[in-house]
Amino acid sequence: METYAVGPGLHALPSALPIPDSGLQPVNAYLLRGEQPMLVDAGMPVDRDAFEEALWSLVDPADLRWIAITHDDRDHTGSLTRILDRAPDSKIVTNGISLTRLSEEFEIPRGRVVTVNSGSRISGSS
Repeated sequence: METYAVGPGLHALPSALPIPDSGLQPVNAYLLRGEQPMLVDAGMPVDRDAFEEALWSLVDPADLRWIAITHDDRDHTGSLTRILDRAPDSKIVTNGISLTRLSEEFEIPRGRVVTVNSGSRISGSS
């Protein structure tokens, strides 16, 4: 699916998960462009290559600073480790429970994670 602008500096990276006998479940990620670009969620494993191609068409990997993981379900973390590899200055932003569960499956470099709770704020120096 094609990316599209949601608003100024905000782009949707749409995808859809086929649900048998129910149709398609939208699964979107978002890229907030700006001084410190932030990706919200990291796509699905099933369309990893297309997701990453769309992402890198919108932001240079060297510029991506934040990867916010809303929750640790596979349809939101499919390209996480590949994005971390390609965007060496990026950090993951997620809550402690999601980090614990992500760490069961992925090698997550501790120095590249900022844990937050509901209502938390991050700064460029986090």
